[in-house]
Amino acid sequence: MPCYDGSTMDFLLRELQFEADVCALVQQVPAILASRLVYYRAPVQYAGPRLDIPKDIAGRRLMVFERAEGENNVWRKLGSEGKVLMLSHQ
Repeated sequence: MPCYDGSTMDFLLRELQFEADVCALVQQVPAILASRLVYYRAPVQYAGPRLDIPKDIAGRRLMVFERAEGENNVWRKLGSEGKVLMLSHQ
């Protein structure tokens, strides 16, 4: 992203690893319904000058999850009461 002034690459890499580790832990708890993380990768930033149009970053952060069974896009079909029930369901 041109003129990016957000988090450092080191921080972003640690965040990605943390999320991948949490996904692995969650999969070990049968009571938690979560899709399995199939694959993840971090972007690579090459050493050198930071450019307005970046040519120093290869790829993007990517996390691929197994598709869970069930109906897709249910949220839009729910009324306000249904949304409250879904969010409060444990």
